[in-house]
Amino acid sequence: MKVVKLFGIILLLLISSSNYADTKIDSIKSNISKSINDEEKILLLLDLASSYVDVNTDSAKYYVNLAQINLLSNPGIYTSAYYYHVKGVIYNKSFKNDSAILFLKTSYSLYNEIDSIKDIARVNNLIATCFNDLIIYDSAIYYYNLSFARLDSIKHSSLYAANLNNIANVYDNLGDKKKALDYYIRALTIFKELNQEVNVAITTNNIGVINLDIGNYYNSIKYLDEAAELNLKNGNNFNLCLNYNSLGSAYKELAQFDKALQYTILAMEIAVKSNFEYLEAQSSHNLGTIYKDNKEYDMAISHLQKSLDMCNQLDITKGEIYNLINLGEAYTNQKKFEISEEHLLAGLELCRQTDFSVHYEEVYDALMKNYQAWGKYREAFNYYQKYVSIRDSLTNVLREKELNEIQTKYETEQKEIENQKLKSQNELQEMTIFRQRLLVIVTVFVALVAIALLVMLFTVRKKRKERIALLQAKNKLIREKSEQLNRTIQTKDQLFSIIAHDLRSPFGSLMGFSALLTEEAEANNFDNTLLYAQQLNSATASTFELLDNLLNWSRSQQDNLKPSIAKIDLNTTVNEIIRALQEKVDEKQIKLLNLVIEETIISTDKNMIMVVIRNLISNAIKFTPKKGQINVGAKKDGGNTVISIQDSGVGIEPDIQKKLFSGTPGYTTRGTEKEQGSGLGLMLVKDFAERLGGTVWVKSQPGKGSTFSFSIPQNQTNK
Repeated sequence: MKVVKLFGIILLLLISSSNYADTKIDSIKSNISKSINDEEKILLLLDLASSYVDVNTDSAKYYVNLAQINLLSNPGIYTSAYYYHVKGVIYNKSFKNDSAILFLKTSYSLYNEIDSIKDIARVNNLIATCFNDLIIYDSAIYYYNLSFARLDSIKHSSLYAANLNNIANVYDNLGDKKKALDYYIRALTIFKELNQEVNVAITTNNIGVINLDIGNYYNSIKYLDEAAELNLKNGNNFNLCLNYNSLGSAYKELAQFDKALQYTILAMEIAVKSNFEYLEAQSSHNLGTIYKDNKEYDMAISHLQKSLDMCNQLDITKGEIYNLINLGEAYTNQKKFEISEEHLLAGLELCRQTDFSVHYEEVYDALMKNYQAWGKYREAFNYYQKYVSIRDSLTNVLREKELNEIQTKYETEQKEIENQKLKSQNELQEMTIFRQRLLVIVTVFVALVAIALLVMLFTVRKKRKERIALLQAKNKLIREKSEQLNRTIQTKDQLFSIIAHDLRSPFGSLMGFSALLTEEAEANNFDNTLLYAQQLNSATASTFELLDNLLNWSRSQQDNLKPSIAKIDLNTTVNEIIRALQEKVDEKQIKLLNLVIEETIISTDKNMIMVVIRNLISNAIKFTPKKGQINVGAKKDGGNTVISIQDSGVGIEPDIQKKLFSGTPGYTTRGTEKEQGSGLGLMLVKDFAERLGGTVWVKSQPGKGSTFSFSIPQNQTNK
């Protein structure tokens, strides 16, 4: 039993899952008990039979027979047509397609009497499916096209898509994979537009199987996984079981036997639990072929024999043939040539009895290989000749037989259709002519009015769109200019505020100390000269640092500052900064350590990173008490370098930590020696770190010190 597609989509029977079926069955039974109308009761009994088709065939037959008994006392055209319709479906599901076709044709005749277009299309679809199962493909195509004949692709879009899927199955069986794939994709497009997930899953599965047939295994797995996901979501166990079987076959072809077994065992569990006997037989067969390809012949024979027994019990002749061939091949590989010969000849006899001539090629090939391995070269050569002969002629023989069988059926059906057409034409000829003339006049008038309205509407909408687009462009430009102006004004205000507030104090100190030095010099009193000079130098350095930060911040706010990336030695750079700050460090007797590993090379903008590190170290000095310690370190973190400045200072309260990088310059507190700052330092740190492609953060506990860290990418380039 090879991989099979999800056979014809029949929209009459909405069996989407075992859970859904149980719910529907209970609902119908409840309605039957309440029904007082005989015709309504018959229709409900037939609905109930339909609901049992994929769940329990015996129950389906019971309820359809119960409907027949009620029909005897209350016959009706539609109820009779529906009865033969459902009975045909049951026989099709039971693989008795000859009988199914007879019932469905009777249903077709009755539906035709009441001109039920959708039901006629459904029945023709089912007849075509039966012919497809019987390998009479021309008849299948004929009836699928007959189903298309009176369907409106928009009004009956769901049924139209079902026909596309089903006719694709036929072209696939004929070997025309390209045409089959085209029909499947057209069907899938419609089902997705209709949001019919059950049918989307069916068609997606079929596209997956097509890819499996042509050896595109990975693409096949993609589609089968998608179908399985939908069926799992909707609880559709029957179709999910088919998906898992197909996935198992795909992984088997890729020689991924563990995955092949995993999916096929899942399919087997679903089939057993849901009592899907046909699918249980198929899963057992597929397990056997997987074990056979993996050279586990005892396991293969066990599963293939189980599948063979089930197919025999269920009267699935094709399944018997597939299992006999694979059993023969397994026994050949075990060098049990006589047992292999017995199974293969039994398969050959079944082909002859059932006229499944398409399987001769496989049987002849297996027999040839068995006799060759057995050392019976005469018999091997005999079957080799038959194999070559059947391979070349099989297609032509099948085609000739199908054409002969369909010719008579086609002519009979065509005569019936022509007779019906002639009768209708004679009765409605005059009325048709009048309607056609009237329709032409009305159509032309409506078309002219519609064209005029469309042209007018198109012109108005085009002009409106142009005006809207122009207005939107102007509004966008105005918004951008306004935002730019606001930023400029805000930057200017902040700059003047800081200059007015923060520069007054240091310049006042400079003026004060210089005045004291002047007075002391004029009085020839040099006792405090050194002290005043040191304080003047400290105030000057602090003022210079503030001016430098103001300049850098102002440039950054104007977006004129772009990183210039080059390789630098981080250890050397930190040493340069420490030397520049050594006077402050010595003044507070702080131990400042450079823990950066020597020759730590990074790609960054040297000036920017020096501003960042210098400000963070200056900040640490400011808030570290005398005889404290500051460590500067660096480490790699993924693709970044993280630089940290750890101090043993006073720490930072949690509510203050939130304000440090808030984006508002000017926030500051005094240091341990009452040092004053502008609040610009940390803003520059944040701005420059982000311009270098990194981020900055702080970890701190009050009384236990703080660690300011920032990251930059290890390998930056100039943009």
